[in-house]
Amino acid sequence: MEAALYLGRILEKLAGEEADRAVSFGGGQDGAAGPRVRLAVVGSSVGDVLVICPGLGETGYGGGCAGVRGRSGGLRLAAEERQLETVLEEEIMSAAEIGISEEARSRFEEDGYWLGPQLFDAGQREALAYAVDEVNAGRYETGREPMARFWSPGDDPYALHKVDNSHWCNPVLAEAVRNRQIGRLAAQLLETAAVRLWHEQILMKPAGGRVSANVAWHQDYNYWRSSDRPRMLTAWIPLQEVNPELGTMHFVKGSHRWGWQAAYSHFGRYDMEEQERVIRRYMPEGEKYETAPVYLEAGRVSFHHCLTLHGSGPNLARRQHRRAIAIHIHADECRWCRTGDKADDHKCSQEMERLGKRYGDKFEGEYWPVLWSGG
Repeated sequence: MEAALYLGRILEKLAGEEADRAVSFGGGQDGAAGPRVRLAVVGSSVGDVLVICPGLGETGYGGGCAGVRGRSGGLRLAAEERQLETVLEEEIMSAAEIGISEEARSRFEEDGYWLGPQLFDAGQREALAYAVDEVNAGRYETGREPMARFWSPGDDPYALHKVDNSHWCNPVLAEAVRNRQIGRLAAQLLETAAVRLWHEQILMKPAGGRVSANVAWHQDYNYWRSSDRPRMLTAWIPLQEVNPELGTMHFVKGSHRWGWQAAYSHFGRYDMEEQERVIRRYMPEGEKYETAPVYLEAGRVSFHHCLTLHGSGPNLARRQHRRAIAIHIHADECRWCRTGDKADDHKCSQEMERLGKRYGDKFEGEYWPVLWSGG
């Protein structure tokens, strides 16, 4: 593969970053066949990163060579195309990466959720929305079925459209789900060295205001207890701006500190006022029941703990559907355990059984890819 193609792919990974200057020209001298040349000066949070891929010329290096230089100094050269991709990805991704402040971490620990940065631009959101609609329609670009479908064409058109592990079906969704920035932020919030994908969901809440699109109050961990510890969270990405009219998520602030309680979770039931009465009956004495709606720009990512109570009402808009991706993430140290109830029926538990794993083994392998490892 030509070096310029490697550079193009790496530069595309700079979510939220724009190249200040980028030029590309190809072929050898006088238009003869030869390696393409790409130069980009990328403005990043840690300084300008100069990426250069020369062909045979003044430098004397061949078409597979590259140099990366930042304000920290230093120039590295690689003579192999594979090395080129590795060198550039390491340097550029480290330049673009973002972290979590102590204030944000404290907010997550106190409230059980945190509204994170915008990681997906308008073009990416448009492509993701199209991919969501394709999977919902049963068109799988990869030819692979999703893990599970909870809505299919021909079902109630106003009901919540939910598909699990849609990233198996579509490469655009797969790239978003494996976003390195999301994995890094999740690891920081969980204060762990490495995180893996538990599974993901695409969620489409149709316009029209029907309660069949409600997502009832629940704790995610109620369904994930085949993991022996609640070291898990969800990254939620709306593909359009969300507010209460569009049926945005609501959190019960601080509810992750109440622990798991089976009576809190009512997924699949629509009377949210009745559910609130049940939650109030079982919540710890002296705690405050305070809900917070999520107002979030398109492409931003919110994170919530697996014990945080959350839910959403109907989409009251007349025409605009609400599309979102929920990426469920677990700390690498989570291990398989038996619950003796319906949580043993979760697909992740069933997969561990299929693989011949033992209780106490970690969830690892192709089913649970690493999203971030700081090691």
